Amino acid sequence: MTPMAKKDTRRKKTAVTVKKVSSKKKVTPLKKTVLRKTRKKTGVLYHVEQIATKKTFSPSVQKLINEPSFEFPLKYGDNRITLLVRDPFWIYSYWEISDSRLNEIINIITTSEFNRSKKILRVYDVSDINFDGTNAWSYFDLGVNYESQNWYVNVPACARSYCVEIGFLTPSGRFIAAARSNIVTTPSDRMSDVIDEQWMSIDYDRIYALSGGFSIGKSSGEIRELIYKRLNEELSSGWGSSYKAENI
Repeated sequence: MTPMAKKDTRRKKTAVTVKKVSSKKKVTPLKKTVLRKTRKKTGVLYHVEQIATKKTFSPSVQKLINEPSFEFPLKYGDNRITLLVRDPFWIYSYWEISDSRLNEIINIITTSEFNRSKKILRVYDVSDINFDGTNAWSYFDLGVNYESQNWYVNVPACARSYCVEIGFLTPSGRFIAAARSNIVTTPSDRMSDVIDEQWMSIDYDRIYALSGGFSIGKSSGEIRELIYKRLNEELSSGWGSSYKAENI
């Protein structure tokens, strides 16, 4: 056999081998057939499985995922303080002092005095008065941190009205308010002293009977007779006597 013939034989063997291997890998039609049969028998399961294997998202979901997270701002530029009631002996306040109001306070006092001042909450007892900032029954001060924007206040008495001011207390004892809150009233810590003298009981069956409710289906004459009889019974009783006396 010549060298050229040997080369041709090797090429043929290689071609045959490749052909056999490729024929073994062609199993896709069998899988398709199985899937068709499975889909005919259990079409719902096949459909659910196909959806579960998908890795795509709808445009709305993609928008939420790619959207940056929202963070509430530390300040809104307001100058206010709000007061809320928690229970008979605790109130809660939160506030924000604007930069413009801080600049006004610094202009009122020197910068060095402002830096040495204390940030405080001044709590007023304003029960049963029209508070104007100077006529409170009493007040007390609470020191707060410069970074704080809210504080719980323990009040000395329940069932009283309170107002709070946030401001600065200078070394000389001068208080400059930055904002004044609303007025709140704490509840009592005991049961109410108001007691009703008498409760009126209502006999709904009697009212229903007098209206003819138990005589549905009877003629109008029978209903009138029944009502007249009931009224006579009421008039002969104590309630009826008092009713007649009041209407005579």
